[in-house]
Amino acid sequence: MTAALFVAAPIQPACAQTEEMKALEDLVRQQSQEIQDLKKRLAAVEATQATNKPSAPASDPPAAAPTIVAMTSPAETVPGMGAAPVLKAAGGLVTFHPRGRVLIDFSATGGSNVPSRNYDATGARAIRIGADGTIGDHFAYLMEADLSQATATVLNAYVAWRLDNKAAVRTEVRVGNLFADRGVEGATAVDAVPFMQRNLVADAILPKAGFYGVGVQARISGPDWHATLAVTGDPLDGNSSGSDSWTLSGRAHWDGLGDSTRFIHLGASAFAERLDPGTDSLSRNLDIGGRLNTALRIPSGALLGGTSSVGVAGELGGVAGPLWIMGEVGHRAIQTMSRSDPGIFAWSVGGGYTIFGGNAPYDRRSGSFLRPVLARSVLNGGAGALELTSRYEQITYSNMPVAGSGHEITLGANWYLAQYLRLMGNFIFWRLDQPGKPQDGGHTGTVRMELVF
Repeated sequence: MTAALFVAAPIQPACAQTEEMKALEDLVRQQSQEIQDLKKRLAAVEATQATNKPSAPASDPPAAAPTIVAMTSPAETVPGMGAAPVLKAAGGLVTFHPRGRVLIDFSATGGSNVPSRNYDATGARAIRIGADGTIGDHFAYLMEADLSQATATVLNAYVAWRLDNKAAVRTEVRVGNLFADRGVEGATAVDAVPFMQRNLVADAILPKAGFYGVGVQARISGPDWHATLAVTGDPLDGNSSGSDSWTLSGRAHWDGLGDSTRFIHLGASAFAERLDPGTDSLSRNLDIGGRLNTALRIPSGALLGGTSSVGVAGELGGVAGPLWIMGEVGHRAIQTMSRSDPGIFAWSVGGGYTIFGGNAPYDRRSGSFLRPVLARSVLNGGAGALELTSRYEQITYSNMPVAGSGHEITLGANWYLAQYLRLMGNFIFWRLDQPGKPQDGGHTGTVRMELVF
């Protein structure tokens, strides 16, 4: 009897534990089933709501775009845009791009036989502020003023109508104060010329109005050619007390001999102007040896009684990847009441080679120079682009009160840290001849810091 009790004692607790485990398993299965049922009911409710959700009326307009959207600067991908961002308004139909240029120069001259010409100078080639943008698909605008001479001077200020700005062949009509289209360097913006000064052809073979005039310009262009025709008066100057001088001008170029990276450039430009009878003088003292040294000028003397003038110029050059060579020649014939037939003849040949960072800074559509698209700017950890340049140019006056002449050789370097930031250096060997004075020569070194936004 005692032995039976000892055997039965451990059996009763074991049976109790088995019953508890079975009850726990039943409870887990029950809760799992309830969770599955809840998931099925939730899915059914969501499906019902999606089916019964009312659709938006077809006439409801889409959500309005933000009033103004600040975009990432396209300066590294769109030549000429600058560092400032583009602002969009009215759902993207109107764009506004603030723009400006700061070009600060230093110049040092030596070697001249005239002591007053040997001096150092600092100054600003340009301090400009303005804006450009578009209105819809067919209208564009540009406004710009220069403050470098401590006074505000209006430069570009126009509205343009564009037929199709994305087609292969583009047509544009500009109305306002317009930058003239004359030669490769003459048609290039001051911040994109490969040298610190435009060549003597651009500076000398131009009408009395200079680089700007109020009027109308029509432009048509293809991927490797363009043509312009313009009728302009005097530039904006606030003086409307007399008749303007009027100029008819045009230019065309073609880069179709070759392919997209190696091609020959051909171009020509011309103008004819009718001078206001009240024009006091056609005197033009041209810079040589840089812009800052005002003692280095080729004078023409006071040329009175001008009635009209005609200018013609030709262009021949080529581009091969990082290398470019460009020659320009021009002549301006002036008619006066005395019929002395004064004239100006100038020619120039220059070239450049981009050692690293990009190709030649040239635009085939406009036939002019531009700031290059860099492989990698210093802002992105690269070295930017380095270009070496050289140029020879010469000018001669004829039948003028002071018929001087001169020539210069320029050696230069351009370091583009970013597309809109450039450091420049030019070393110029110059020679100046004036009637009745000994021939003079010397050298001028110039450097520039350039920021475009």
